[in-house]
Amino acid sequence: MKLFEAFIYSFFILSLVHCSHTNDVDELQKINKGERILEMKAFDKALQYFVSIDASSFSDDSKAVLFRNISKSYSQLGQIDSAKIYCEKAVNIADKNSFIYFITKAEFELFNHQASNAIETLVNAEKKHPESEEVAKLFSLIYSGEYGEGYFDLQKAEKYAVHAFRLKNNNSNKEQLGSIYFDAEKYNLATKIFKEMYFQEPNNNFYQFYYGQALFFDGKESKGFQLMKGVADKNDSCKIMFDEIFSN
Repeated sequence: MKLFEAFIYSFFILSLVHCSHTNDVDELQKINKGERILEMKAFDKALQYFVSIDASSFSDDSKAVLFRNISKSYSQLGQIDSAKIYCEKAVNIADKNSFIYFITKAEFELFNHQASNAIETLVNAEKKHPESEEVAKLFSLIYSGEYGEGYFDLQKAEKYAVHAFRLKNNNSNKEQLGSIYFDAEKYNLATKIFKEMYFQEPNNNFYQFYYGQALFFDGKESKGFQLMKGVADKNDSCKIMFDEIFSN
């Protein structure tokens, strides 16, 4: 009888573990789907998708990841107040020793113009998670001047962008590295990155524009101009960037 009870108890524990693992996988799959939409810069669609997710059964850290993605979507849409609200929600619910806590805390500090605090938070995050491409990416953004010229350091920005790219070869990290190469007037390196991105996704207006821009400043003015003009005529954001280059 005791053997049977032990079997039932073991089966119950294993069932709980399996159920928990299944839930974790399901949560991750839902979040990853939205992150792929974010990667395509379809920020409205990403926001609609993320807010439609029923997170009532999510673990706290999964909820924090979800809130962070909602925050990122709002931020990209220029709705900073809403972005700050969800970023703070993520910070408050995440385990204080988890990666998601450190990264959202740094982002919340940046939303509040506390770049020095964010750097300190990222230093602590880097100690605990030295192979995190997101930490490297955020460092790169800070040192590229995104959060104030007082922290502008292209050498550090490039170092962290290269590190992020090596850790995770995705389009977001490619684009950041290409932009830093461009800002550092390493136009040939920027051209190589944006050419690869453009040929992988020829219908992406931004990749075409960035490729054309890098070509133009690398001495291939005619081809670069044609590529930029081609998307400036059909995309408002590209038109603004085009006018900034050629208005003078």
